[in-house]
Amino acid sequence: MMKVGYVISAVFLIITITIHLLIPSLRDTQGLILLSHMVSMLVVVTVLFLLSTVSRSMSSAYCVFNGFVFQFFFLAMFFWLNIMCFDIWRVIRATAKGIPLIGILSSDAKKFKLYCLYGWGSPLVITIVTAIMHFLPDELAKDITRPGFGTLTCWLPGDWEHLIYCYAYVATLFILDLLFIGHTMFTLYQAGSAFTCFAREVSVTAFNRKHLEAFWQRFFVFASMVLCWTADILSWKIHPLEIWIVTDFINSSQGFVIFLIFISNKKRRDMVKELLKKASKTCCPRVASSVQPSSNNEMATWKATSPPLSTSEPSGTTEEESVNKTDKGESD
Repeated sequence: MMKVGYVISAVFLIITITIHLLIPSLRDTQGLILLSHMVSMLVVVTVLFLLSTVSRSMSSAYCVFNGFVFQFFFLAMFFWLNIMCFDIWRVIRATAKGIPLIGILSSDAKKFKLYCLYGWGSPLVITIVTAIMHFLPDELAKDITRPGFGTLTCWLPGDWEHLIYCYAYVATLFILDLLFIGHTMFTLYQAGSAFTCFAREVSVTAFNRKHLEAFWQRFFVFASMVLCWTADILSWKIHPLEIWIVTDFINSSQGFVIFLIFISNKKRRDMVKELLKKASKTCCPRVASSVQPSSNNEMATWKATSPPLSTSEPSGTTEEESVNKTDKGESD
């Protein structure tokens, strides 16, 4: 069942990654963070599938190599989740303080470079240290706990190895994520009454629509990761293994969970539909050319919705309306 879950997860991760690559408006800073998280998860489920099917026929060197690859991308998956939680906390906290949205997002390109340095660089440093400890000569590592890739399995063999080279970092990141999520929810709770009063005069606020959906998306991604990997750690110690069949299958199918969270938003579903329409026109131009708009109203609607939309922008709000509301908010 877990092998089937890995395949399902990989397929839906590839679909979601492809959608992000083909739709430019999804590749803002928040979208690129989610994309990096999904790429890490895709490599993790791929390696897990390989280890669960052909590990017995692997050479020792290839087995050790897979162990290092798995460690790097497994840790990267949680570091990018930490970046997701931090980024939405940063944006919502600044918005609650009244900082204009254009000021918050003005340096996003520079911030994403720092995110990459943290999200990819931290796992790389840990993996390099692990490799040094793994290949350290025996006479220099008498009292040191080494990773031991390829001794019993292609992964870490014992409890201390798991704790030192993997789970200690994951637990620390989970605690940080919980703090970011908790403080973000507290900020939303504090600002709720003020923004509710403000919404009586203006039907849509940048705070309510542009960031709440992004926050809940990251909250559900974080919650699914916490539940799945906590159950995985518990199943490692609590037997029999049969009682964890459901949680293990859900854990191996996390890519499908990410896909469900992604398409839960109507605006993103509309983007995907528009992408499919463009693809059908490219593949079947004769059929597409025979379909003509029935009225000028349809053309006007198409023109109003054709500019790229940010993933954090309100659903159903045009760019001109957003600018007017931002200007109004700044003048107030």
